[in-house]
Amino acid sequence: MLAENPPAFPPGPGRREAFTRLGRFLEAHIRPGGEADLSTNPNLVWKIIEQRLLGVLAAVEGFDTADRMRLWQWYNSGVIIKADDVYFGMDIIPMLRSFGWTEPAGLTARLAGVLDFLLVSHEHPDHYDRALVRDCLSLGKPVCMPRELARRDWEDNPNLYAVDAGWEQVLGDVHIRAGTGRHVWRETYEELPLVYYELECPGGYKMFFGGDIDYTQELKLLSPAPDLVFLPWRSPNADFESRQGCIAQDVLRAMGVFLQRIRPGAIILEHYGELEHVYQGMPASWEIAMDVCAGAGVKCDCLFWGESIALPLQGGSA
Repeated sequence: MLAENPPAFPPGPGRREAFTRLGRFLEAHIRPGGEADLSTNPNLVWKIIEQRLLGVLAAVEGFDTADRMRLWQWYNSGVIIKADDVYFGMDIIPMLRSFGWTEPAGLTARLAGVLDFLLVSHEHPDHYDRALVRDCLSLGKPVCMPRELARRDWEDNPNLYAVDAGWEQVLGDVHIRAGTGRHVWRETYEELPLVYYELECPGGYKMFFGGDIDYTQELKLLSPAPDLVFLPWRSPNADFESRQGCIAQDVLRAMGVFLQRIRPGAIILEHYGELEHVYQGMPASWEIAMDVCAGAGVKCDCLFWGESIALPLQGGSA
């Protein structure tokens, strides 16, 4: 169904139905005791996702597109961006490792090989993978992460960038500026150090990425009107969640705070359907994502793992 209803801004009825059915399937089958309980190895559901991700990797390795700019959605919030001849990743983890599944031979090394640099927003294992960082650094590929995380987990390395507020660097012709932010549902930065990145690609195309950032807080140094922003799932804090649990109107109310201040050209919603969260009993929430896309008032979609779009977004679709 997703193949027949590719990314659109906003998504149409067929895409909404596909995401709704995906969410219901995961909630019914991957939780403890389900037919595809994530604790099983090999896992029926992950094998399908794994094949989609391997297809992304093959596409990136094969330079199969003449697009000047392209985005591939990896797992969870991870994205791979092609900007001219530069390929970089943000919050890429090769695979979900918490259930002990077997990694396809050479997957992490292949990912490190195709990336010119890697950006990490924070240390959670669905955003930060030590093996991938290690392989990138061993190949001389720059890796950027919060200063506290870099100091704790890694020794000095000329390709490791310890990032904090005001950090700025040009990597592969991509101009990167960073700030510090608050993780969703945290009271302070110190509880879980997180950095956000503003990227200006060759030709002036600007993006904002902050992993699981609470985007309702003040984001110092962020320029207004980026072309594309990535926003995390559901409500960013208790001030924007109703008593009955998260609903689309809560997210739209929170997004309104961000949109009034930042005014992006397009939004990609991230972190919906994350398997470990669903396994723990949370809803996949893709229905919420589709309602948010419809009500955002700006071009908006949520990409499933393995999907790809050309950038920059022009008109009403990609």
